[in-house]
Amino acid sequence: AHAVNLATDGLGDVLLFPYYTARNGWNSLIHIVNTSSVATVALKVRFQEAQNTRDVLDFTLVLSPNDVWTGYVTSTASGPRLKKSSGETSCTSPSMPDDGFSFSSFGYGGGSLARAEEGHITVIEMGHALAGTAIDTAAKAKNCVAIDTAFLKANISATSNQFGEPINVLKGQFSLVRVNAGLSLGGSPTTLANFFTPTIESVGAGIDGETLAAAGGFAANYG
Repeated sequence: AHAVNLATDGLGDVLLFPYYTARNGWNSLIHIVNTSSVATVALKVRFQEAQNTRDVLDFTLVLSPNDVWTGYVTSTASGPRLKKSSGETSCTSPSMPDDGFSFSSFGYGGGSLARAEEGHITVIEMGHALAGTAIDTAAKAKNCVAIDTAFLKANISATSNQFGEPINVLKGQFSLVRVNAGLSLGGSPTTLANFFTPTIESVGAGIDGETLAAAGGFAANYG
């Protein structure tokens, strides 16, 4: 096991994006990259509003080896939405509708979605899929129906048996763009390494010999 630390090589298992906004004509572009050439990884993605860090959107993102997910936050008549880039094939659970995920005010007691128009993003890797498992095969085939089904509450315990510990393979980038004003800016998220390393005895699976099932699984570790 290793203590959590700032990634020294830009690769880790947690990405902390400092800001997103859909206000005043701004759009926020987000890139999340799995740099591993062999491992499929599952991530929990959380959007949290700026006023009090309440969740306004969360979902699971599964990235196959060398996969890049690109999405953007934009303003719509019904409030901010997270949409995926054209041609995006990475799988999410729940599956993302064609018009994207809507944000919710439930986390801060309901009411106006204006509060959800800006905030920050937390991406936490939940684990890497063991090679040859059903979840690994589905991710590589972009079988998003199978991925969504695997992460349903009724199936989560069985799904966690197919995963080993998180590995430091993530990197990201973000851009804030206001097209009508010709403005853009961006940067990289803060990247943490070794955020979650299960303190269990080796069971002979996973890159470091650890499985999430033995450590309590997704349900125990990430709710």
